[in-house]
Parts: sequence; C-alpha cells; structure tokens
Amino acid sequence: TGYFSTGITGTFSTEIYKIYILLLLLLCVSIVKAQNSIEFNKANFTNDIANFKLAKKAYARADILYDAGNFSKAKEYYLKANNFNPKNDILNFRLGMSYFFINNNDSALYYINKAYKLNPEVNYEIEYYLARTNHYLNNFSNAIDYYNKFRQKNPTDFVSEKYINECKNGIEIVKDTIQFEVSALNDSVNSIFPDYGAYLSYNDSLIVFTSRRSMGGNQTNELPTDNIYFSVQKDNIFSKSKYISRRINTLGTSVPLKLKEFQ
Repeated sequence: TGYFSTGITGTFSTEIYKIYILLLLLLCVSIVKAQNSIEFNKANFTNDIANFKLAKKAYARADILYDAGNFSKAKEYYLKANNFNPKNDILNFRLGMSYFFINNNDSALYYINKAYKLNPEVNYEIEYYLARTNHYLNNFSNAIDYYNKFRQKNPTDFVSEKYINECKNGIEIVKDTIQFEVSALNDSVNSIFPDYGAYLSYNDSLIVFTSRRSMGGNQTNELPTDNIYFSVQKDNIFSKSKYISRRINTLGTSVPLKLKEFQ
C-alpha cells in the first residue's frame, strides 16, 4: 500500500489515512449541521443572566412534565423558554412534539420543522414526525418525502410504507374536492348551545333542526334535552328560530328524521 509523510510527524498507511480523513469529514458535517442551534449555556447569554436563569428553570420544568406525559402543561413552559432562546434545536423539537401529542398539528409542524432546520439530526425520528404532521394536515406530497427519508434510515419500516399509500390515495381523492367552510347562519338561528341535524326544504325557505338550548325545552342536570326548532327564510334572511311545538317535542329527546316535502 505504500507510505507517505503527513506533514506533521510519523507516517500513515494509505488506508488508515483515508479512514482518518473520512472521520474528520463526518465530524465537520455534524458540526455544520448543528451550528445554527444555540445551546442553553450560560456562556451564550452573558448579557442577560437573570432571564437566562428563568428560561433555564422553565426548560427544566417543561422536561419533567414532558417526560411525565403532561404535554399540554409542558408546552406552556417550553414556550417560556423558547421566547428567550428560539434557536435551540432540542427545545423546538420537544415543543413541537408537545403540540403533536395534543393534536395541534399546525403548531407541531411549525416547531418540528424549525428544529429540523436548526439541526436535521436533533432526533432520530424527526423525519417520521414531520411526515405525520404533514399527513394530518393533508400535505400529502411533503409527507411522502419525509416518510421516504425516514425509510432510508429504516428500510424495514413497513408502517411508513402503509402511510405512503394512504398519502397517495389522499392525493387522488382531493383532486375532485372543493374547499368550503361550515359557519353559523346568524344569531337569530344559532345559539350558544349545540345546534345540529338540520334539514332544508327543497326551496331553502324552511330549516328544521335539533338544538339543546334552554328556551322552551326540558332541562337535565347538564345540557337541556334535544328538541326540534325551525326557522323560515324570507328575502334571503332566516327568521328567529322557534321551538316547534309541545305537541311534537316530547319530555324526552326529539329530533327530526326527515323533512317531508309538500309542493
């Protein structure tokens, strides 16, 4: 294999030198990947030691709550620490995961993605959770990309393969969908109580629905019982909804099953 001088002292075989260079390059890559992350170290915050101590205390409290599974409370303390140091990779990841476990996927994606940008190797499963949050938010193409990145590290991960197929199906399904928003009609029709199970007449002039509001009905210890209400539309405006009748509503639960059309 031959020998050559290193320029420092001694000699290395060619193969050993190659291994040495490879390890050095890997070390440099790791340093570069994490260099954007700012550690919670006193030396990084010498100009604001007082707030550093408060943030560090909040961070430690959050970790305890997180490890105990109290993600909702952990999130509050992580946010306090994050307000002081928003560029810590582990903090952003754990904050994102706290949101993930309480089903707030928009915030989860924001913070997990932020952690990934600070340090892609902050957590071994970070690509998996980036995939899951994108999946839940119907960002199917992004989800597939992250599932594939995770599978590169885990070739036998068949769960991600299943999710990839779900995303592919999702892409096809949403091709024929339209965006819409469900909102209350107005204060005259809807109430602060649950209103649901609506039926419209063929010409949209009458709406009949179920409500658990207090007026006119029979109350339980919690919410009022289900009763039928109606509202009439005239000039594109629905009238104030009314309790339909004690002859129709009963002492128990009353809900409309169908609206018979008479023309």
